[in-house]
Amino acid sequence: MYLHANATENGEIADPYTVDAAVTSEGIGYPAPIEIFGPSSSESLSGAVSRLTHRYCYAILATSLLLVILPGWIHSYPSFLEKTSSVFVAPADSPAALAETVYGDVYGSAVPPLVVLLSSDGGAESLIGGSASENAARDFMKHLREHVDAELAATGAADASAEILDHYSLADGGLVEAADRLMNPEKNETVARVTLRFGGKDPDAYRDAADAVTDAAADFVLEWEFPEGLGLSAGATGLRAFVLDARESARADLKAMDARVLPLALIVLAFVVGNARLLLVAVWNVAATVGLTMIVMNVVAGYLAVSEFAPSVMMSLTVAMGVDYSLFLLCRVTEEVNDASDQENKEAADDPDGEDGSESIPVKTYHDEIAVMLDSAGHTIIASGSTLCGCFLGLAMLPMDIVRSVGVGCAVAVCSALACNLILTPALLHGAGGFFFKKSGRVWAYICCIEEGSTGRMGGRGAALKMRKMRERMEKEMMNDGMTLWPEDLSERKDEDGDDDPFTDLSEPLLSDGTTPAPTAAAESAVGARSDDDTVFDDESNSFWYRLGRILLHRVYGPLILVPILAVAYPVGKMIPGMGQSISFDLLLPFDSPPLATFHAIGETFGPGTLSPYKIVFDGRIKGDTSVESAESFEVMHAVIEALTGKDFPATPTLKSFTGIACAGGKLINLPTFILARVACENPIHKCQDEGFREIDAIFKATTVPSVTYVTAVLDVDPYSKPGTEWLEAARAKIAEMDSAGNLTGLDVHLQGGSSVEFDAVGEVYARLPLVIGITMVVVFALMGGFFGSLVVPLRSVLSISYTLLLVFGLATWTYQDGLLDWTGLRFLHSSGEVSWLPPVMTFSIIVGLGLDYDVFLISRVLEYRETGFTDNASVLKGLYKTGGIITAAGIIMAVAFGGLMTSRLIILNQAAFLLIVAVLLDTFVVRTLVVPILMGLTAPYSWWPRLLPETFPSPEEHPSDELYQPID
Repeated sequence: MYLHANATENGEIADPYTVDAAVTSEGIGYPAPIEIFGPSSSESLSGAVSRLTHRYCYAILATSLLLVILPGWIHSYPSFLEKTSSVFVAPADSPAALAETVYGDVYGSAVPPLVVLLSSDGGAESLIGGSASENAARDFMKHLREHVDAELAATGAADASAEILDHYSLADGGLVEAADRLMNPEKNETVARVTLRFGGKDPDAYRDAADAVTDAAADFVLEWEFPEGLGLSAGATGLRAFVLDARESARADLKAMDARVLPLALIVLAFVVGNARLLLVAVWNVAATVGLTMIVMNVVAGYLAVSEFAPSVMMSLTVAMGVDYSLFLLCRVTEEVNDASDQENKEAADDPDGEDGSESIPVKTYHDEIAVMLDSAGHTIIASGSTLCGCFLGLAMLPMDIVRSVGVGCAVAVCSALACNLILTPALLHGAGGFFFKKSGRVWAYICCIEEGSTGRMGGRGAALKMRKMRERMEKEMMNDGMTLWPEDLSERKDEDGDDDPFTDLSEPLLSDGTTPAPTAAAESAVGARSDDDTVFDDESNSFWYRLGRILLHRVYGPLILVPILAVAYPVGKMIPGMGQSISFDLLLPFDSPPLATFHAIGETFGPGTLSPYKIVFDGRIKGDTSVESAESFEVMHAVIEALTGKDFPATPTLKSFTGIACAGGKLINLPTFILARVACENPIHKCQDEGFREIDAIFKATTVPSVTYVTAVLDVDPYSKPGTEWLEAARAKIAEMDSAGNLTGLDVHLQGGSSVEFDAVGEVYARLPLVIGITMVVVFALMGGFFGSLVVPLRSVLSISYTLLLVFGLATWTYQDGLLDWTGLRFLHSSGEVSWLPPVMTFSIIVGLGLDYDVFLISRVLEYRETGFTDNASVLKGLYKTGGIITAAGIIMAVAFGGLMTSRLIILNQAAFLLIVAVLLDTFVVRTLVVPILMGLTAPYSWWPRLLPETFPSPEEHPSDELYQPID
């Protein structure tokens, strides 16, 4: 607080944006702005911003409405959501990437199939045997094929083809056994597979066409109406269907946040600030922040694949940071407006002569207070936003667009919140012409739970008012005696032993003319006035935060509290090594997803591996252009298939799981049988009487070129489940072992499809994650060290963040893998078997950033008091008192914002929300409230090392009745 910072020597008001020290004719000096984050004053950046936003406030507001809010919400928002996807790309040089390249070279690019389940509800009628249900099913399949062909032709894609494999087409072609494998034993359920193939190797060249055709096919299946009374129904599932369902769920989540989360966050803000009018500022800021974020991300989505989960996380963070930054700015400006000295100055200005005939006191306008807001809280949120962006951009180092997009999106959201709050908040306050600072009437005071006549909850109440009155009386009496309020050189203050004086409080005037003489009569009279008004710190010393701080800074009580807090980290943190990295669809999709229900229904009847089969590709081109139709190649194929079956192999697949030219119908096929089948079927199919021959011939035509073929492997387990990924790892190891032993003569063998791409991509992410964590912590250390000019501050921040991470990830493992909270009966806290791979990666940087956020807000205010001469302990106490309630409210707002994700239908977002909410609550109520003050108390003399700080003053003896000045024993 800078009293009368714009008073000139003649008592006139200087430039309202210049807050350097001014000296009156009586010699009273006022301190210049405190440079917490290095050389910076409102005369430079914050002053320029305040001046520009004042001069062009209406142009700024009009621009934000017409060029940011309206286009962002109306156009960019829906356009951005349409561009989201969950495309996994195999990391370069990974086994999956090599397999995809080999397969694409020979067979072209195939998109993940759409699988259709056709069922007779309750098994009322068989789907074969000439029944009405069979006729309806055949009609459905016929129209589905025609619809897909028409949609594919409409895309204009070159070298594109559609293959629909269903029971009826296979049976009509004489492949009865193969057709029966697509029908359940009760003959009341059947599956069909729709596969699209495109020429070329570039997936971007065909992805839009593939998505359009697949979407049209899925819509056709869901909208098809069967004849009444037959009890027939159809469902569609597949990767594309999963993507669409996840996207719809994300849209529902965003609507829920707009309808529930944002109003709750604004209510908390209004209560803390105590000024309902200022809600208009917060609403405008959040609307502009969302609009700007969507405009930028709509452009980014054209170059970076954005996950369906990114918008939900971004919106939560946008609401949280938009409201939080508004909270810190508005609280500070309200504190300045409500400051008792300003109120008293204005009253004095109305009566220039006063009772004692003194001269008028300069009045600060709300324009001055806005400048102070930018100079103090503005610098703090810049530090916060810069640190958050540095943490979020760490995700950009990971090798997957799905993860990168979350980091980039969060960084854009924070930058947007920062820019909108720093520009639009002062523009709105300036442009409103004092509307936001009107004194509250009875109704507004009742609604906001504040005193009538106040402009808000912050500042200017109770003992603080008494303190300001007492300060002014002391100033007047001291001026009459020719004393100065501040010593000329604070750095020369020493205690009675000649050491640096460790006690000070600049909210009390220093009764000194620079040489610390004995108190004069005027000074003694002023001190006597203090007893008349009670202690100046009554408001602080009676507060919860002050009393808590006294306990935490106690040399005995503090460590006693700290030890059990730190001890909790061990049993919880040791759960982290057991955290899973599940790539299961069950965690990525809405729990009530129709495609997921269809997927599980198919798995129960036809096997969970039906949706995502593996292809074991045998490539003879590299090793001498070996033909796959040779005896040696058949021996290799038999050896590989037999090696991947049996009891000792994970998931224990049988020969029935494999289909290719060397294995079909649960039997290995030798070379003579294959040749005989090929010769017999060279004539029209009706002359090939053996069905086994017809199946071998059909398989050959679908899978084989002279030097390459593949065997389809359908696992008995979900390829994306833990047993499924264990099979993939074991199969790759077995194939590599056989290759090393020389048992794959002439052939290279690759595993394509299944969960191979996702498994390798996630594995690459987790392999690089330790490096990202290390770099993020180094960035955190550098940023915090740079902002505060200290080595101790960033070290303390890194340690406290590490503590939060240990507890958060340990609790998540305990909850979602071991069922810690199953007793609650809440779906979003129920055990899901494993933690999905994405939430820990996605939330790591967010947790680090938010932990730093609260650290910056607290210690920047503590440093502000320490820079003005308070002792180390007094600075912590006053910092806690000033920021405790605000930061707690900010944490609650953040928890409310992320709480919206808890209501999501997506389990993966439930897990992410759990991680973020627990982290925010820990940072708000444990780390920032307890751990950081205790650590600052333990390192009191070195809390800011090696930063140079001014000397502290006055000594405890000068204020024997003030608890704040006394050592905390």
